[in-house]
Amino acid sequence: MDTGIKNLIMLENLQNLVRQHAGDAIINNPAIPDERNEEAVADASSSIVSGLKTAVANGNTDSLLGLFNNGANAAATSPVDIIFRPALCRT
Repeated sequence: MDTGIKNLIMLENLQNLVRQHAGDAIINNPAIPDERNEEAVADASSSIVSGLKTAVANGNTDSLLGLFNNGANAAATSPVDIIFRPALCRT
């Protein structure tokens, strides 16, 4: 499979994960109008990808692997919650 297609599939999978875990951070957030939810999901996905790229580029593979090895703890602190929790606390 072509690398571009793999990257596209990975991005779609990431957006689906963000959408599934968006809950209060995006979907139920009164500061984000309903018609802008998909845009917010796309922005969150892009931010996560950017953060992952930065972690790899800076050699932070141990902390990156920790995100994937935390099992149940990872679900309690999803990347969407981590990104948007500070914004929710300000509203």
